[in-house]
Amino acid sequence: MATPESVNQELRGGVDKLFNQRDSFIVIGLTGRTGSGCSTAAKILASEFSSISLPPITCPMKDNEGRKYGIIREWATKHWQPFTVINVSSIIFAHLCMVSEGEFRGIVEKKCDSSDFAKLLGIVGSVKEKLEKHKIERYKSRDNEDIDEIRRAYNFYYIELPKLTQDFKEEISLSGASVYTDVMQSIGDDIRTSGVAGVQRADHNQIYTLPEFLNNLIKLGRRYSEIEKRPGYFVIDAIRNPFEVEFFRGRYSAFYLFAITTDEACRKRRLHAMNYTDENIKKISEKEYPEKDNLKGYNILVSQHIGKCLEQADIIAENPDSGVDGTCEPLSISIVKYVSLIQHPGLISPNRVERCMQVAITAKLSSGCISRQVGAVVTDENFSIRAIGWNSTAEGQVPCNLRNVMRLKDRSDANAFSDFERNSSNEEFKTEFNKLTGFIGHGHSIEGRPLSYCFKSLYNKATGEKNQVFTRALHAEENAFMQIAKYGGQNIKGGVLFSTASPCELCSKKAYQLGISNIYYIDPYPGIAKELILSCGDNRPKLHLFTGAIGRAYVQLYQPLVPFKDELEAIMAVNNSSNSQ
Repeated sequence: MATPESVNQELRGGVDKLFNQRDSFIVIGLTGRTGSGCSTAAKILASEFSSISLPPITCPMKDNEGRKYGIIREWATKHWQPFTVINVSSIIFAHLCMVSEGEFRGIVEKKCDSSDFAKLLGIVGSVKEKLEKHKIERYKSRDNEDIDEIRRAYNFYYIELPKLTQDFKEEISLSGASVYTDVMQSIGDDIRTSGVAGVQRADHNQIYTLPEFLNNLIKLGRRYSEIEKRPGYFVIDAIRNPFEVEFFRGRYSAFYLFAITTDEACRKRRLHAMNYTDENIKKISEKEYPEKDNLKGYNILVSQHIGKCLEQADIIAENPDSGVDGTCEPLSISIVKYVSLIQHPGLISPNRVERCMQVAITAKLSSGCISRQVGAVVTDENFSIRAIGWNSTAEGQVPCNLRNVMRLKDRSDANAFSDFERNSSNEEFKTEFNKLTGFIGHGHSIEGRPLSYCFKSLYNKATGEKNQVFTRALHAEENAFMQIAKYGGQNIKGGVLFSTASPCELCSKKAYQLGISNIYYIDPYPGIAKELILSCGDNRPKLHLFTGAIGRAYVQLYQPLVPFKDELEAIMAVNNSSNSQ
């Protein structure tokens, strides 16, 4: 017959097992623009807890956020484990080392012409030899049980290769501060396109070459962690393509994408301090944050796009300028907080900013826009929600994702289209519109998909204009504002606007007129709304980059695995049994 003590032991063991499933293996991917602080975040994650800069717990505690911080800090003191960094640049460099000597010289000479090629070739030769000796494909399964071989391979990929990559960086950076970044970005695009450094010929079979290499590296690292009897915590220091995010998310429930953000002025100051010129910064920015119209053809799949990665982030952490002592307290606090919640979901509850932004994130999924989905929430000054909006057509009109040009052609749903579209006298527009119907011989779909189209894009193409006024959709922010007016009106002066994208010039004017005091956003919208509208006059709203957990992570991190009361009872029952003996 089971004794109360044995039952308590089993209960405690079961609770521990549930959490061990979550905290024994974690993969964090970092994304952010050059200069935002991904390298700093990786260093924090790789640190021992005692070396992380965190403020002390204030006593007496003054508010609930301070109490939450106290809980997180005490948890992390006992449970923090350093992460192992997977350096993406070193993997890109490894692919560069796989090409021939002549091809290597040709690739590097395009970017710099003053490096010591004898020294560079010496570094490349050392890497190439080890890559042949420790082929990464060997470690994607558990068939290899040679512990010494696993240790040697781990030492090469995780320790030696990053050091050799740094040697390469220092040598070619003699030609200019941005040369290394240019080379790595160019080769990264090559690998995503063709699987081979220096080759731009598209091969769709190689689209996952880079994440598959990283995945095999994780498997090697995880096997090494098991041998060393320690948790398998890994951080990928730079994810820049949104499809790579989906690759890891589809393979690991323990994968979380952290987006590291900072305001543009701060980012530029950091890059200037690293001897980047304004022209260098502009070029990097255009590469990492391409305009929608600049991405065409296969580049849609393989190019870097930090903005799209940001949209997929699980956690957003701001990295403002360091303090006078060089510490990064705000970033450290965010990282420690969310790693603690990954280890123990439900340890604390979300703050009010996260709660409101999560509603905006959910709202954007209702958008009928086929180009970009945006959600918005308006609250009063106490963060009580007064309206929700998303970008879509006016009520009574059909959103773009539900319109099918073939159903206008055969008149089976002509009412979904405007008089202008049905009877346009604009010959250029009619020509472009009629081209769309040529994609389908019969039926109403293109491989099962409705043949929707963006009126603004097609009309601007037909007329040679770039006017945003031709969009059919209301912006998410103005839609939310109008809900307040439409259903009776409420006082939101001094209130808060939450938007998944920063407001444009028109929405900024509306927010200003309504007396909004604070605006939280995730993705910066192109334009000059901040400088022209929001930074003017006596009642300027404060703009805030959102930080926190959103989307699926909001639920995963804040929903307890077991009720906290039951967890505490299981722990205390075992402790009481031990103390009574």
